[in-house]
Amino acid sequence: MTVILRRLRCDAGTTLIEALMTIAIMAACFAAILGGVSTQILMSDLHRKQASAQTILRSYADAIEASTTWRGCAAVTSDYAPGQVSYSDYASGYTPSATAVRYWDAAGATFASTCTTDPGLQLVTIQVRTDRATESMDVVKRCLGARTAAGGPCP
Repeated sequence: MTVILRRLRCDAGTTLIEALMTIAIMAACFAAILGGVSTQILMSDLHRKQASAQTILRSYADAIEASTTWRGCAAVTSDYAPGQVSYSDYASGYTPSATAVRYWDAAGATFASTCTTDPGLQLVTIQVRTDRATESMDVVKRCLGARTAAGGPCP
């Protein structure tokens, strides 16, 4: 009979300390999993916005290349604003803009910020901004047809 009672006392259950340690370990594991899931959701949102911004950026670049607007050495970033190049197909929350215009310098064989003669090549830097991402690219605008010194339409 004493053997049976001793066995019952040993298998009686867990102590309060053991139960609290188990709960603490489970809470730490749950917090780690929850943190990983929330980070995954934030990164997924960031990647979605970057992909959308890149798509808008490519469409904006196509609109600039297709535009007949040419201002020669007088070109400024506002000449390549979305409204000036007939581009309006972008979602709200995305802001496309031209940030720089550089001109081809044949003597230095590079694009420069100043223009002396209009060779028919410009490098336009454009960007698309969102609340979480900014994507940018350079677009080469070419106008090799007949032009006047003040610019005008590019054939």
